[in-house]
Amino acid sequence: MLEFAIMAPMMIMVMFGVMDFSRIFYYGDIAAGAARAGTEYALLSTANAGNTAGMQTAATNDASPNTTSAQNFTATATTFCQTAGTTSTVSCSSSGPLWKYAQVSTTLQFNAIFKYNPLPNTVTVAGNSTVRIQ
Repeated sequence: MLEFAIMAPMMIMVMFGVMDFSRIFYYGDIAAGAARAGTEYALLSTANAGNTAGMQTAATNDASPNTTSAQNFTATATTFCQTAGTTSTVSCSSSGPLWKYAQVSTTLQFNAIFKYNPLPNTVTVAGNSTVRIQ
């Protein structure tokens, strides 16, 4: 009985630490999934490919059932072009064969349930998705 009285508080602290650590991965998956939803919106049609506001809305709608406004979810959508076969970004009005891309980046603020010294109480997790649309 004495051993249980000594070990129980320590085991409870470890259990809550594991729960918080697991939640970081869960919110990271939400951020990554929302970024994918934004780029999937761009892939639906050629009209959606340049609609960055629509991509951001799709990402936000994907994350909203799992997040609260206190978590400061943000989504940023961009489109860019590259000359076929290179990695340098060029203007989408350039001549020659171009590859057009859509990119959505998301961030989500994670707040730990308990404060653990030396670890930060707030962690920002991010998701990023880039797809070639043309």
